[in-house]
Amino acid sequence: MAQFYPTRALMLGVEGASRVRCRILATGRLANCALVSEDPAGYGFGEASVAMAEATLHVAPLDNRGVPVRGGTITVFIAWKLPPGFAPSSQPPAPVSGNGPAARAASSH
Repeated sequence: MAQFYPTRALMLGVEGASRVRCRILATGRLANCALVSEDPAGYGFGEASVAMAEATLHVAPLDNRGVPVRGGTITVFIAWKLPPGFAPSSQPPAPVSGNGPAARAASSH
C-alpha cells in the first residue's frame, strides 16, 4: 500500500481515509472502482484508493453459499496511515492557488 500513498499527503505527514465502490469480476479482482468519500479532501486519498483497490484487492469469487458474486459490487473502506517513525518532508507545501478563502488569505499577506 505504501507505493500508492498520495505524494502530497506523504510530504505533509497527513493520514486519511476513503471509501470506494467496485464491481467484482469473476476472478475476484475489483474493477470500475469509484470514489464514494474521502477525508480529508484535497490530498489525493480518493484517487490513490481507486488505483490501489483495482491493482491489489481481491475478494472470494463465491459467497458463503458457493454462489458466484461476479458482477456484484462491494464498498471498501481504506485507512491511510503513515509508516511508524515517519517524519514529514522539510519541503514547504505547494503554494495555494485558486480563489477560495485560503487563496484570498494567502494573497492578502
